Amino acid sequence: MRRQIEFKIAGPGFKKEMPLQDILAGLQEFQTILDKSYLAVTNGHRMFARDRFNLSLQVKDFRRGSFVADLQLLCLAVAQTLPNFPGIQIKDVWDVAKNSYDFLKLLATKRSEGVEPNITVNGDNLAPIIIGNNITISNVVFAAADRSEPNFKKLTSLIRKDHIDTISTLSADNYGIVVTESDKKLFNPKTIIDRKIFTIECNIIRYDKFSRRGKLFLYDGQEIPAREYQFKQVRSGDSSRLILAMAREKVVVEIHKEIEIHTSGVERISSLLIMNFVDIPDDQIELF
Repeated sequence: MRRQIEFKIAGPGFKKEMPLQDILAGLQEFQTILDKSYLAVTNGHRMFARDRFNLSLQVKDFRRGSFVADLQLLCLAVAQTLPNFPGIQIKDVWDVAKNSYDFLKLLATKRSEGVEPNITVNGDNLAPIIIGNNITISNVVFAAADRSEPNFKKLTSLIRKDHIDTISTLSADNYGIVVTESDKKLFNPKTIIDRKIFTIECNIIRYDKFSRRGKLFLYDGQEIPAREYQFKQVRSGDSSRLILAMAREKVVVEIHKEIEIHTSGVERISSLLIMNFVDIPDDQIELF
């Protein structure tokens, strides 16, 4: 399966010259978004040589006018319907990437309005189904969106006043992703740190020692509402504690809240900063 895609960066900063740093950064984030969509579709964890053979993004031509590159997305039909995601095929990678962005933008828009939507992960329909404050999204799009959210944030952060106005990736039928200044504000709201220390009981769901970030579930009946939260590791020496914590159903930690302030004035918790583990002292962090 081949799909022709136009990748375009436009703005005043590109009228005469084309800053290579911005071009490379935009293309890199776009490639990573496609990679993560492919991994969500195939239920993989990293790109191997065979995956690069199955999925490739090739530059066919550059055209004048801002920065415009004609790309070709090649997805080999090496798999039929995948057992982990019924109804989803490798050729759907582009649709998964596009719908991941739509889903993330929908969440960011609702949260900027002070609404925390109810998300149901179910079914194989790629596009989000919205009924009031309830959103139903397929397993594969949810997985792709969860993985690629940092890359969409980085892509939108390339938008800068008097330099880059829009970044777009569109197929021949004008189907795809268009990023503007309003998207940058949605995906990258200003944040402040609440200096109050909260002691919480939670379950560490996921942790990446390289980015020092992860996800936790906060149990009910505490000062902070119960739900899943992104978290950031503050102390470099806590990696072993976090790895050990993932083997436990519950841990007690001390945290600060990082709060998003949207242009609408609405505030919401964007992440939790883990400052200390109350129930994992130094003598318990020996892993082997």
